[in-house]
Amino acid sequence: MSQRTKKNEPMARKSKQIILPHLNDCNGDVTKKWYVEYTVQHPQICTRIYDGFEKLSSANQRYAFADILIQEYTDKLNSGWRPYSLPLVEYEDALVYPDLTKMF
Repeated sequence: MSQRTKKNEPMARKSKQIILPHLNDCNGDVTKKWYVEYTVQHPQICTRIYDGFEKLSSANQRYAFADILIQEYTDKLNSGWRPYSLPLVEYEDALVYPDLTKMF
């Protein structure tokens, strides 16, 4: 028996804190931009690493380079490193919203 309260109500998906690095190889097409991507929640950060791929002309070179990046970032993420652990810059929003201020 389903634990959903309504018949057509979707079940909630379990969210992942980290999606480990993986390669987008554009189906092996070296004329397109390849990248390694990973995602970290809190705050939601999706990072794509493009640097380095454009210098490599063959698919085999790009796959080897991607393996190195994937291993490096997987090790960092598994050891507790997070891209948002760097100091966050706070700023003051100096915009004035005249229509909203009239409402209150």
